[in-house]
Amino acid sequence: MENDTENNKSPARFLIIAPPREQLDSSNHGTSPG
Repeated sequence: MENDTENNKSPARFLIIAPPREQLDSSNHGTSPG
């Protein structure tokens, strides 16, 4: 169970940092990189 949480935390962190960062860049630029 402990391994599952740690493994899930790794990908989750990347996924959470990726979407917001891209969205912020899109909002700032006004255009999505696609």
